Amino acid sequence: MPQKIILFLKRLCLKKTELVMWKRVSIFIVLPMLIIQINSIQWLGMQKAAGKVDWNDVGVCRTLRKTYGLDSRQARICKSWRPVMQHVSRAAALAVVACQSVLQNRRWNCSSVRSAPGLTPELVKGTKEQSFAYALSSAALTYTMTRDCASGMLPSCGCGTHPEDTDGTFKWSGCDDNVRWGAKFARQFVKNGNPSAAMSSGEYSGDDDDDVDDLSANANEDAVLREQRAMSIVDEHNYKIGRKVVMSSVKTHCKCHGMSGSCNVKTCWRGLPNKFIGVGIKLLKLYNKTPLKVEMVQVIRFGLPKHTDSSLVYITESSDYCNYDQRAGSYGTVGRKCNSTTVGTENCLAMCCGRGYTTQIIEQTERCQCKYHWCCYVNCQNCTSLVKRQICN
Repeated sequence: MPQKIILFLKRLCLKKTELVMWKRVSIFIVLPMLIIQINSIQWLGMQKAAGKVDWNDVGVCRTLRKTYGLDSRQARICKSWRPVMQHVSRAAALAVVACQSVLQNRRWNCSSVRSAPGLTPELVKGTKEQSFAYALSSAALTYTMTRDCASGMLPSCGCGTHPEDTDGTFKWSGCDDNVRWGAKFARQFVKNGNPSAAMSSGEYSGDDDDDVDDLSANANEDAVLREQRAMSIVDEHNYKIGRKVVMSSVKTHCKCHGMSGSCNVKTCWRGLPNKFIGVGIKLLKLYNKTPLKVEMVQVIRFGLPKHTDSSLVYITESSDYCNYDQRAGSYGTVGRKCNSTTVGTENCLAMCCGRGYTTQIIEQTERCQCKYHWCCYVNCQNCTSLVKRQICN
């Protein structure tokens, strides 16, 4: 065979191999990106929108999708419910603040949530931390929409319904918090899209002259779709847990009416607590009870087990978050404050992962010896003290 023909055939085979590799690589590169877009809490990026967007602008939904993390379905909700979006932004801010507050003394202290709509690896791999963040975000959205509805800030909803009976010592009156409406809105807003539809929009469409390569690519795509569906089931479950905790937080509030503070007549209504932090603490207790680990294959074939109804659920084991590891979403604990005298997660032995700590003595100035003067001001002095602070090595 002439040398030129041999050389031509080698080049042809090389191009064919490169095409096969490109098909396979494209599946592994493109599809994980689509998973993040479908199963995410990127909408928490709306915490950054307050004061930066005009909520009455007809183009605000496009801005929220482009910059602040709304997906295409949420953007459609925005177009139909544009006046509600500033309340969703408040819910996102509430979720971030509450998450960092209840986890401030943990190795993983929820600081990565502030980067939304950008998400770090531990928030997309199905970890315990992801389960908590999803549940808390759903709870914050349910709580905010319910409270803002009851305060009259949302004209599209009404009061909740009173229970029918009382014990005879009071009567129902006023406007109950419509937590069912808040939970329904939250469920619709964070509901995962259709994985199959999303995948078809990103499907690789190459030449059809090699059926074997196409079957291989489709097999990879199907595997990713199954994993995507399993992740969606887990995420939806944790979202639901957050809503259930809010709904279980509704209590009866009463007010007395009568002369000189007597309680001749007592009227009551059903409502959520004034502060969201209590809901965050309830979810933290579920997180502390060790969420249930489920296997990806089990979820794909059978869904979630029945005994997970009241538990957070996760798929992937977490990092110990001791050292900086970008691939695991761990910032590490170097430089974090700890307490050498307490027992628990903030103790220096636990927080610093055995690396030891450094004690610093800093000068701290606080207001002290405050006196109220009639009328009407408070006069305080500035007191300086030396305070010991432990920092992880």
